[in-house]
Amino acid sequence: MFLNYQKIDNIAINNCYHYRGYRYGLFSNNIYEDYIVGLSQGVDLQKLRLEFVERILGMRSLNFFKTLHLNQTSEAINWDFPWAWGQAKDSYSALTNPDIICHTSTDGILASHINREFVWLENSYKSIKENGYSPEKYGYIRLLELKKGKERSYIVLDGNHRISALAALNYSHCNAIIINNVFLRHCLFFLWPGYVFRGYKKRKRKIFF
Repeated sequence: MFLNYQKIDNIAINNCYHYRGYRYGLFSNNIYEDYIVGLSQGVDLQKLRLEFVERILGMRSLNFFKTLHLNQTSEAINWDFPWAWGQAKDSYSALTNPDIICHTSTDGILASHINREFVWLENSYKSIKENGYSPEKYGYIRLLELKKGKERSYIVLDGNHRISALAALNYSHCNAIIINNVFLRHCLFFLWPGYVFRGYKKRKRKIFF
């Protein structure tokens, strides 16, 4: 068992990633963030929603590298991170998808789940715009910390809609709960199951580190 602890810290949004690899901080091509940026710019709501649906339907790759548009000859199942113990599987049904961006069920995507995303995204933007970011009242964004020397990257475990709204409203930092696991240090990569058992040592592209 590896040491795991939590703390609250002020984190740069542009060091945060969706766990499918999309970066926050207005780098574009982040489906959540782009939607809320459109809201902030007054783009027609129906146009934004149609683009969101088209992007959701067009990004349902079962291969992690293809999802991120990385030029790799090898394959990697979505969510199969090199530090993970068990190999991930795309086994979610239409009812149990964990995240609309990660929805690859062969059953398709429920319209109710897409409509739910619109509500969450629009409410996050409206709430933070009108009331500011108050995590102590409405809940903290939760981040998983990855370490490489003095560098830090963070995977958003909870709060993708809120962090998107913060970026769209020109916040550069956010107070968040940081989950730190000593195992997730780049210097220990030779112990990661993906490196030892699943061929990640052959994959040279940077994703989170």
